[in-house]
Amino acid sequence: MSLEKESLLENLNLIYRLKEQAESLRKESDILLHGMRDILEASSRDELYDKMFGMFGKIIPNRDCFILVPSDCEQLICMHTTDIRFAETVWQMDPVLASVMEGKPSAIFNIGIQPAWQHQDIFHNDIKSVMYCPLKEEGHTSIMVFCATEIGFYTQEHVSIATRYRDFIEQTILSVKAKLEALATERLREEKALVERSMFQSERMASLGLLAAGVAHEINNPIGFVKSNVEYLTSYAPKLKGFFTELHRILKGHDSPENKLELIEKLFPYFQCDELIEEYDDLCEEMVDGVARVKDIVDSLQSFVRQGDDNDALFVDITRCIKDSLRVVNSKFQNIDVILNLTNELLAKGSAGPFNQVLVNLFVNASHAMSGKGEMTITTSSLDDEVCISVSDSGCGMSEESAARIFEPFYTTKPQGEGTGLGLYISYSLIESFGGRIEVNTEEGVGTTFYIWLKQVR
Repeated sequence: MSLEKESLLENLNLIYRLKEQAESLRKESDILLHGMRDILEASSRDELYDKMFGMFGKIIPNRDCFILVPSDCEQLICMHTTDIRFAETVWQMDPVLASVMEGKPSAIFNIGIQPAWQHQDIFHNDIKSVMYCPLKEEGHTSIMVFCATEIGFYTQEHVSIATRYRDFIEQTILSVKAKLEALATERLREEKALVERSMFQSERMASLGLLAAGVAHEINNPIGFVKSNVEYLTSYAPKLKGFFTELHRILKGHDSPENKLELIEKLFPYFQCDELIEEYDDLCEEMVDGVARVKDIVDSLQSFVRQGDDNDALFVDITRCIKDSLRVVNSKFQNIDVILNLTNELLAKGSAGPFNQVLVNLFVNASHAMSGKGEMTITTSSLDDEVCISVSDSGCGMSEESAARIFEPFYTTKPQGEGTGLGLYISYSLIESFGGRIEVNTEEGVGTTFYIWLKQVR
């Protein structure tokens, strides 16, 4: 029992850590989502960096923030900054900055001992420590510098955050600059794939932010009764200890076997052993089921974020993907009837991670269209060499004008601040990349049906 209890407590601690990580990711994703909307509206490079500094200031605290751009192999120049005093200052390349230029983010405990800062004519006494993050921009590497007023302020945790979102920073900058230059030149056409990748990643992170709260809500219930059962069993520990102490005393005594048996029988009701024996199996079964439910939810979320490996990229299990995607958005379907008409063992060309992203997007859109109440029907079928997945809702539907533009980037029918306008555009691009197609049939006041066609794998 002790080993089983310790195992359950370890699983419970793991679940709580997963919940905390999901909440942390949701908060960071919310900041990135709102910041991305502002950045995408930037009309100049200075405005782009100002908005980017503001967004990351909410994730990585700083006194000042600026960008160092290489002017030659020995020097860098400050091109964008939150403090005018740094503007156009020239920095000598030292071993620390050279290491960062090679792609290694770094936290500097005390800038007073770094050569690059010692050689600055405008050395600021109010800045004590910095963190450097390399940025790939337009064929070269720049350095994003975060400044703090306390020695040793930046830690490995800050470095990890900067590393985690560096690709996002680079791709966001790239996408906005591409927009500013109107995607007109051959160079920008070659970078189109990188811009789309930035959009995909941005939308994925926005979706994860929305899903994290739902996943946290979903695991609260099984965590609750696992915790309750563990506490219930823990409360019995003193009684069991007392029972075995008395049992040992009786067995070691000199009473007759008949008297010992009579005394032992009295121990069971006194220490409520019968109640524990009666409930023990049910309690353990409930806890195992609860942990299994949480594992299923976490596995489903992992299938959503998985980018896809070589094997995964060959085909998708349509039924499994639908069930995984429904599980991670379950909190949005409390008052929605979900009807499944699924054909088993349907395999199609594609990658599970991106395909789950498409399904989650369609499911969440359906929920919004029905204002959280209605009926959604998911049907799968095969015809010739194709698989068809249809997602129908009983929501508000769309006008012909909206239906004609629904797959355009940045077009949305949602109120301002509630949608990026990238979800269906990205879904269209992903399905197209699988060699498939996505279509829509809608009628105002009746509902909407999306059809996904993919090449079948036999």
